[in-house]
Amino acid sequence: MGERVYRGVPALETDRLIIRAISMDDTEFLHKHMNDKNVRRFFDKTWPVAIEGVTKFLKEAVDRNESDQAAEWVIVLKNEGKVIGRIWFGILYPWCKGLNVGYSLDYEYWGKGIASEALKRVIEFGFDEMNLRRIEAWHDSENIDSGKVMLKCDMQFEGTLRERSSNGNAEMYSIIRQDFYIKRTSG
Repeated sequence: MGERVYRGVPALETDRLIIRAISMDDTEFLHKHMNDKNVRRFFDKTWPVAIEGVTKFLKEAVDRNESDQAAEWVIVLKNEGKVIGRIWFGILYPWCKGLNVGYSLDYEYWGKGIASEALKRVIEFGFDEMNLRRIEAWHDSENIDSGKVMLKCDMQFEGTLRERSSNGNAEMYSIIRQDFYIKRTSG
């Protein structure tokens, strides 16, 4: 992924959220977040847990943002200024102008529509500002609620990725540019 993709990681807003570039100031949040057993159970078991590993992980994320090789944000509650999660654009697929997106929220904020709100805004950014043709996401097959988030964001189920997750299978969803704009204009 050597070409410049992102041209900066802008702050995005929704009614309840500020979605801003991840920074080294987020070390304490990320350490707590990556050690939460509820969050961790659906992610790669090699996630760092010691503060040194989390700091290294965060430094690499900041470096990717600064070199325009990724877009990694934190999700902040607008009315409290509290960081409650992450959302990111990852791998670029240049042949189809597509990216994958991922997200994680602190457990206490699950089921409150926050993941959907953040994902909708990042998808909008991807199509409106980056001129993408495709955005995809996958979730651990055991994390059914994450699939519901993707469906709320008008993503379509594409199939099961066998043995793709650290827990086994994963479910793949996507949204393409044409469908995004049809849905936007039809309300």
